[in-house]
Amino acid sequence: VYKRQTYNRALTRLQNSTDLDDAEDLFTKARLDAAGDGEVRYRSTYNLGWVEVNRADAVIEQQPEKALEHLKRSAGWFRDAVRLRKDSSDARHNLEVVLLRILQLRDQLSKKDDKDLAVALDAVIAGQRKTIGELRTLVDQIFVNGDTNAADEFRSEFRRLAVDQRVALSDVQDVLDQAASELETLEGKPESERSPEQNVRRAQLIGVLNYLSQGSQRLGQSRSQLRLRQASRGFRRAAAGLNQFKRARDQLRGPLEILDGLVTDASVTARETALKSIDNPVVTESDDTARIPGWIDKDYLVESQTDLVQRSEELTTRLAAGLQAGLQSANSMDDGQQPTPEQVQEQEFLVKLQEAMPHLERANAAMKLAGEKIELPDYVLAGEKQAEAIQALQEARERFADLRSLIELAYAEESKIAGILSQMDLLPDSDPEPDSATEKSNQRSLEESVRPMLAEVQAKNLQRMDRLKAEIDKQLAAARSAQEDAGAEPDEQALAATRRLELAVPLVDQAMQKMQSVANRLRQELPQREPAGDANDSPEDPGESERGQETEGELVDEGS
Repeated sequence: VYKRQTYNRALTRLQNSTDLDDAEDLFTKARLDAAGDGEVRYRSTYNLGWVEVNRADAVIEQQPEKALEHLKRSAGWFRDAVRLRKDSSDARHNLEVVLLRILQLRDQLSKKDDKDLAVALDAVIAGQRKTIGELRTLVDQIFVNGDTNAADEFRSEFRRLAVDQRVALSDVQDVLDQAASELETLEGKPESERSPEQNVRRAQLIGVLNYLSQGSQRLGQSRSQLRLRQASRGFRRAAAGLNQFKRARDQLRGPLEILDGLVTDASVTARETALKSIDNPVVTESDDTARIPGWIDKDYLVESQTDLVQRSEELTTRLAAGLQAGLQSANSMDDGQQPTPEQVQEQEFLVKLQEAMPHLERANAAMKLAGEKIELPDYVLAGEKQAEAIQALQEARERFADLRSLIELAYAEESKIAGILSQMDLLPDSDPEPDSATEKSNQRSLEESVRPMLAEVQAKNLQRMDRLKAEIDKQLAAARSAQEDAGAEPDEQALAATRRLELAVPLVDQAMQKMQSVANRLRQELPQREPAGDANDSPEDPGESERGQETEGELVDEGS
């Protein structure tokens, strides 16, 4: 009786449109409690479709995109109602009407906002990231509960997230249809009539369709696991789907964008691995900051690291093919032929590509080793390899950096070096040396351990400054050439840009001189430590101190 009372209360709220959220909760409860009462289960499911229709009608004028989402959910409920009662003409009729409204609203939105394929993919990725965030919260709540049956307490959350994944699947299908339609148009032309750009686009679309299809399968698996109230599996399948969508989006990106995405995602996985490496994840009453989120487990980390390896290797293969083709094209040019500006730019890019390839290969090797360590599991060593891979990716990315990025990188790195040197009193304008023998000993130990590392970092930053100076010289030469071509009336903005570059030249030279001075200081060998004297000798005897410093690098005879 109580389940029918719950249903009737829900129906009253739906008919009066007083509280659709309350109506949804009551219909959901009645449906879950229906047990053998097929009538309550069917009607609750049917009317949940109407809840979403009413929500769509309430926002369709001001928020048509949101209305579309409600209509998609409504179609899902009416579809479920048809499954429960196959002879229900009302459920079938409403499903057809809602599906027609979805198509009409999509057409209206398409005319209003003609999104290209990249924007559509970005929207799919953003939506899946939001769902994954909610899935992480759900997994963690169940993990904290510690009860194997805790998932039953979150039935409404499981149901809502499963519906969200069904909506996401519909959105992915829209993007699949859009990409397939464009590909069909391109393949309708004979290959001999396609331009090089069209052939590149065709290859991109084939990749997009491949990864979108795989991502769609993962989302379907995620939805199935959520319907079974398997939170961790549902989360991991959703995360795997998101990874496939990222790879689909990468097909439309240039190498720099892909590298930026790889560095970002590799850093996230490294942080998650570092959390997993915590030795004592026990929660205490006084401090729960050390607790590892329940969704970070070995299987998840393995899948995340594997995806990074695949994406990085795919980029490396793609760039290697481009490098080979570019070198063949460059070699085919006649020796006496004057290169066009486009060919000069292509040659400069090839040089950068050649410089980046070893770093990419190093990143791939480190990523693979990190994955192997996670499999063991050895999260500490995995983290070390992940850090090595991130550094190599950043090195590769830097080879393509523009002038502004190089300046920012050089400044940030030199600021770090200056901060460490200041703490160690190694800067030229630092305070006098400490008086205490203990302080001297501690400082010396610190210098011995830190100097080699800082010297290496400073050497790399000087190399970065060489690239920065070369880039300024190149842009300055191009700007002056453009002014000569402009004749008597050069553009004011071009003149201002040229003056800025001219002012930058001496500033870069001054910076490099000071940086070289620091590098020289770091490479200087520390004087040998004083030998241990007699136990009765005073450690603060100034005479002994002076004798120890008379000849740099020369040992004082213990017998003297």
